[in-house]
Amino acid sequence: MDSLVMRRIDVDNLPELPLLPEGYILRAAEPADDYQLAELLGAAFPDSEWSAERAKKEFTEDPNVFKTFVIEKGDVLVAASTVLLSPKDMPGTGIVHWVGGLPAEKGKRFGYVVVLATLHEFVRIGCKDSLLRTDDIRLPAIKTYLNLGFKPDYIDDTHRARWSAVYTNLGL
Repeated sequence: MDSLVMRRIDVDNLPELPLLPEGYILRAAEPADDYQLAELLGAAFPDSEWSAERAKKEFTEDPNVFKTFVIEKGDVLVAASTVLLSPKDMPGTGIVHWVGGLPAEKGKRFGYVVVLATLHEFVRIGCKDSLLRTDDIRLPAIKTYLNLGFKPDYIDDTHRARWSAVYTNLGL
């Protein structure tokens, strides 16, 4: 099944980044983080296989990845979001990509923080709008995206019914 698409038609009027709990820091990922990114995304997306090599290919070596934000506690990455650009296909649009967090850190709003950091980066580099792709079952993530001003983009005939089900499952 194809992903659902959400769009934020502008990146204006973003809230400030909230303070993180003591011991957590927000920073840009580095090539040395490939193994930790693989661990994080493997835990966040247990239905897909992640290795340091895949993380390297999809993050540090992908020319369209401008930056990846991570939240770190000690030497463990607990959340991530990627600043993806596709200037040929979507000039001026920032793509929020691979948002994930450790299940053990659920409820701390780290997904919100890394996505908001990504949106602030889009502003900094001159993007005018943003989009992301997500799956129907990622209800907590979808709720976060809605809270950050993203709206469903009905790009396929099946999406209206799928979004209706998502809203029902979210109690909206």
